[in-house]
Formats: sequence, C-alpha cells, structure tokens
Amino acid sequence: MVEKETNRVHRLALPLIVKRKGSSIIISDGVFGHEYDFKDFGQLKVTSVDQDGFVTFELAVPQQEPAYQTTIPISLSGLHSSVKIVKARPTEAGFVLVGSGTAKSASGSSTSRGTYDYYKRPTDESYYTMYRLGSKTKRIRLGSLQDASSHIRQIFRAIRSLPEDRLFDRKMLIQMLPFPALKHGQKLKSVLDILVIEGYLERREAQRYGKIHEEYKKTPKILSIQ
Repeated sequence: MVEKETNRVHRLALPLIVKRKGSSIIISDGVFGHEYDFKDFGQLKVTSVDQDGFVTFELAVPQQEPAYQTTIPISLSGLHSSVKIVKARPTEAGFVLVGSGTAKSASGSSTSRGTYDYYKRPTDESYYTMYRLGSKTKRIRLGSLQDASSHIRQIFRAIRSLPEDRLFDRKMLIQMLPFPALKHGQKLKSVLDILVIEGYLERREAQRYGKIHEEYKKTPKILSIQ
C-alpha cells in the first residue's frame, strides 16, 4: 500500500526501497510505502533504527537556491558582444557568478550566438565560463590569475605587454598569443569580458565598413599577486 504523503517523518521496515515513478518518489519496505512529489524530495535522513528492524527516517525539504538578481551599475556593450555586471550568487566549489555576456553577429544584430556566464572563486581568483547555445551547455575553464601558467594569466600577460595607450582588438591579440589553445574564440571572448568586468580593460566600439568593431585599452589597475 502506497500513500501520497506530505508528512516528513516515517517509520518503515528494512530494507528500504526508493524508486522514481513519473514525477513522484516512492519509499517503501515492500509492504507499506510513501509517495512524494519529486520537487519536494530533498535529503533522506535516517534518524534511528530499532532492534526489531524498523527504521525511522526524515525527508528534508530541498534547499531553495537564492533568486537570480541582477544589478546593473555598469553596462558594457561591445561590437560582437554585450556584458552586464550582475549580483554575485553562490555556486558550486566556492565560485560566484560575477557577470554574463551574449555573443552576437558581427553586424550588431540581436541574433544570439550563445550566452556566457562568468564564475569566479574569490580565494584564488580562478574563473570558468558556462557557455549555452540552445540546449547545449559547455564549461570553459580559464584558470587563476594567480597562476602564471593558466590560460587567463597568459592572455593577461600578453595584454599587459602592450604600451599604455595602445588600443588593440581581438585580431591583434590573437597574433600575440604563443599557443593555439589561447586563441580559441569562446575562451578569448571569456577572458576579455572578465578583464573588463574586473576593471583591467576598457572596451570601446567603432563602426568599420558598416560593422561594429570592438577595441580594448588597458586601465591603470594592477594585478596583486598573492
């Protein structure tokens, strides 16, 4: 016998059987059972086991993730992309969301070529990107600004080698980078967006031959090596 339940504490005999049925989770001992909506199923916590083989367990309510909130003190628009500063939100392994971007066509149209979410671990300034296009998702690891061998640090070092007032674009930067892995389009866009978000770069727009063109310039901000 299986009953639809809203209660959180139950007592059943061992062994427990946990299975999914459509949008429900069923916990039973083969004779009696309890059914829960999947959205309400959090953590199964065993609180006691009797000598007669009955187990008392509690179903914890799943933790709700804080609502995604955006705040836009700065809007950074580019020729091929746009970036907005967003309110940090905790995520896995100590990373927080620090910004997002949308890749667009070179003509500046609203046709999306994917969205980018940028995550940072403040303790060591490590970054990664979650790239989404339709139903596809890809994680792009960039490494730490504190690690001289990381991809983000190598790109940053190439940029810092330019003269103070020198404007550069992605094409110029690609020619300066020593390894093909650093020249990957999505990775390079991610690093440039992050350096803009973190205040190491300024982004400028210009019209060239009817297309929007992005240029960048270093800021006086210095990377503090820990």
